[in-house]
Amino acid sequence: MKDVDSARLFQLIEEVVTGEGFELVDVQFFQSQGRWILRVYIDRPGGVTINDCVYVSHCLDPLLDVEDLYCPT
Repeated sequence: MKDVDSARLFQLIEEVVTGEGFELVDVQFFQSQGRWILRVYIDRPGGVTINDCVYVSHCLDPLLDVEDLYCPT
C-alpha cells in the first residue's frame, strides 16, 4: 500500500466524475470516529439528485479498488 497523494486522488476522481458529465467541486479524505471517509462533492447544471450521487459513487468504486488507498493510522 502507499500513502494517499491528495492531488493524485483528486485528479483520478475528477477524470471519472467529469467523464460522467458532472463537475467535481471538492474531495475530502478524513478520519471520523476511527473510520476513514472519502467525501466527493459534485455538481452540474440543474443540480444533483440522490440518484446522481449513487451513480457517481458506483462509478468511483472500481477506481478506488484499483488504487488501493492507504489509510494512515
